[in-house]
Amino acid sequence: MITIAWDVDDVLNNLTEAWLTDNYPEAAYRALVTNPPLEPLRLERVDYLASLDRFRATRFAALRPNDEVLDWFREHGHRARHVALSAVPRRFAPVSAEWTLTHFGDWIRTFAFIPSPRPDDTFPLYDPEKGTFLARSDFADALVDDNEKNIQDARRIGLEGLLFPQPWNSARDTSANALLQRLTRLVNA
Repeated sequence: MITIAWDVDDVLNNLTEAWLTDNYPEAAYRALVTNPPLEPLRLERVDYLASLDRFRATRFAALRPNDEVLDWFREHGHRARHVALSAVPRRFAPVSAEWTLTHFGDWIRTFAFIPSPRPDDTFPLYDPEKGTFLARSDFADALVDDNEKNIQDARRIGLEGLLFPQPWNSARDTSANALLQRLTRLVNA
């Protein structure tokens, strides 16, 4: 049985879309070509991170799970082991873990995170990115993520990398359903 590592934000949930709707309702989510959307929104990175952190503190717990992904778990989740691998600020990791286990805990039993650095963080950073973490561990056989670099890193170390379609990545013209069908073939192999 294979183990699949799942990114949380923008795969299991719709964080960027919800944050954008709350903070920049005039911005078109489907038109995003980068994430973080600094240039289109004319934001400095520090302001973007502060806004996103405020959203995490006040609204993250209310995010709805991605319905297509949740339906896939209900139908096929029992055919693999599942873990969450999220890049989230250290102070919001408990909130993200609780959200993940609340909505996907029937299948996801492990939550790991790579701290997304903030200027006031003072703790040690063991793994600066998901690829580093995955390379030094026997954590997963496959990674589902919306970040192309994370997928490339996973593939480079011999894992199956599945790029979750989002407006800012090269899978944007692929449906989530197509990716989930590919994942179904993988768990049934």
